[in-house]
This record gives sequence, structure tokens and C-alpha cells, in this order.
Amino acid sequence: MLPRMFSEERTCWACLQPGTQLRVDRKGKPYLACPLCGTYVFFRTRQALAGLALVSPVVEEIARRMQADPHYAAEQQQLVARSRAALFDAMSLPLSPAARSENAVVGETKKRTA
Repeated sequence: MLPRMFSEERTCWACLQPGTQLRVDRKGKPYLACPLCGTYVFFRTRQALAGLALVSPVVEEIARRMQADPHYAAEQQQLVARSRAALFDAMSLPLSPAARSENAVVGETKKRTA
């Protein structure tokens, strides 16, 4: 029987939605799997497992705070949009029209607050 920590539902580190599960692969190594966004996070060392214990509560708190505080949620969404744009730029990937409009909104907000 697996330890209780494997049966607990967690918040996804990528999409911040509940439903992520801690699983064990064929070789007995633990990993997180999100059925909503398809993210897999593999823990290959004992040090990486320490990250699970430290990061999961922080992710849970961010998700709770985003649900409770619309202003905080908007700030976090702007951070995500800027990070996505920087990543796509570094990878030389074209932004989708939806992502372009999100980044335009972020740019406008930045201009107004400056």
C-alpha cells in the first residue's frame, strides 16, 4: 500500500488547478501528473523530493490567494503573461493571437502605472 501522500490531491505547479496526483513510474520513481494541463514533474533524487515538500505548500497558498483576491490574481496573470512572452521570445516562437492580446493588455497596464 502506498503512503498517504500519494492519495492526496495537489495543486498543479503549472496551471494552478487542483487535481494533480503524486504517482510512481515503472522504475519506482515518484512524479507529479496533472490531468488538466498535461504537466509531468519528475523527482529523480532525494533532494528533488525535498522540493516537493517545500514548493507544494507555496503553490497551494498562491492558488488560494488568487481565488480570494482578484487584484492579486490579476498581478499573477500579468506575471505569467510577461514570462510566457519572454520565454517565447527567447525560443523564437510566434505568440498565438490570444497570447498577443494578453501581452498587449499587460503592456497597457504597465504604461498606465508608469
